Amino acid sequence: APDNIVYNLAAVNLDISNNRLPDAQQRVDRMLNLYPDNYPLNQAKVDVLLKQSKAPEALKSLEILLKSRPDDPDIWNQVADTRGLSGNTIGLHQARAEYFALMGDFKQAIQQLEFAKRRANNNFQLASRIDARQQEIIAQERAVKDMMN
Repeated sequence: APDNIVYNLAAVNLDISNNRLPDAQQRVDRMLNLYPDNYPLNQAKVDVLLKQSKAPEALKSLEILLKSRPDDPDIWNQVADTRGLSGNTIGLHQARAEYFALMGDFKQAIQQLEFAKRRANNNFQLASRIDARQQEIIAQERAVKDMMN
């Protein structure tokens, strides 16, 4: 089963558990050459990169995953954690906000964007984009409340 995805993902997990990270990386890369759009393989790539303390590379892979799965709260949660590891606190709060919005916790989402906006107060463009997203989430929350009444 050399090209079987499930078999190789199990092998990658074993490699990670046994701290054979270069082997895990090599296996994931080889499988992604065969199946570039496979979500579990792409997720495994992120896991291997994070285990190797390669947060910036993991973040690039996560951004690619977000393009195909923008409404996946698990990816947004991982983006938030990885941005935090990379020292991008504003980005961490933005990603957390997306996670909370997708989970339906609009209050937390709005609060996370408030945190991001405070940190971005010396960057007008970024603060404006954060504010615009905050207004969108407030509108989403209002729409959900209206549907429930």
